[in-house]
This record gives sequence, structure tokens and C-alpha cells, in this order.
Amino acid sequence: KAPPWWQWAHRNSKPVLEIATQQEAPFPGWLAFQHPVDELDRLPIGWRETLRSTSGIYLLTDVKGMHYVGSAKGGDGLLGRWRAYREGRSGGNLGLTGATGPYTVSVLQTVDPATSDETIERIESLWKNKLGARTVGHNLN
Repeated sequence: KAPPWWQWAHRNSKPVLEIATQQEAPFPGWLAFQHPVDELDRLPIGWRETLRSTSGIYLLTDVKGMHYVGSAKGGDGLLGRWRAYREGRSGGNLGLTGATGPYTVSVLQTVDPATSDETIERIESLWKNKLGARTVGHNLN
């Protein structure tokens, strides 16, 4: 015999009041976005798609508070570039060799996907100058 709390659908006609879908939190915007690199896969799917489709200049901060300014152009956008920094890896940047991860990343500026690599690199250089990333950060170039 079934327990009394079981409900048999064919015996108990009940109206469907709502079919709810899970709603993810809205993307916080570029100015507010800041996230640990090793937790990128935990971001809501919509946020990851936004980051994947966006090119721009970003700020990487290690556990000691040291900065690295970089750029993401083409491919998988910001998300693809940031995945190279997981587990404290340098992502191919000599200035980050020996840096102390894990890292936190934030967005300094987004650019139109059609922007040339040369222009993105010029903007990146301006941010390095503004933040002193070559003098007191991890940037070597």
C-alpha cells in the first residue's frame, strides 16, 4: 500500500497554476563586474555568453594586490582570455610568471568587436599608463 502522502495524478485532478523557469540574476554591468578567475564557470550562462562575445581591456589583480592590464580581442572574448589565467597561470604573459594567483578580474573598457587589434593594443597601452601597471604592476611591455 502506498504511503498517505503519495498523490496519484490519474486520481487527483489538479490545475496547473504556473510552470516556472529558473531566472538568473541580470548581468551587473561592466563597471560593477568583478569576479575570481577560478570561479568563471560558476557564472550564470547569460553572463558567460556576454563575456564570450565581448572584446575589451581588463584588469587582473593577484592576491598581493598587484595589477596586470590586458586585452581580449577576437576568439572567445574576455571569457576565453581569462580562462588562460586559471590556477595562477601566466596566460603566456612573462610579467605574470611567478605572480601569486588566484586572480580577480574586472573590466576597464569594452570595445566594438570590429575594432582593429592595433587600436585595442593602443587603448590597452593607455590604461597601462593611467594605472602605472608597468611601474608597480606585472606589465612588462
